[in-house]
Amino acid sequence: MPVAVIGPGWGALVDVSGRLFTQEQRGDNEVVSCYDAVINM
Repeated sequence: MPVAVIGPGWGALVDVSGRLFTQEQRGDNEVVSCYDAVINM
């Protein structure tokens, strides 16, 4: 199983039709990311 490094803090994943959505911090930016659960990112 692959691992994605995300920033510190609270988080959650939402699965919508095989896509995983989460909010994360990348440097000074807050972003909403979408990962394909079928192909493991």
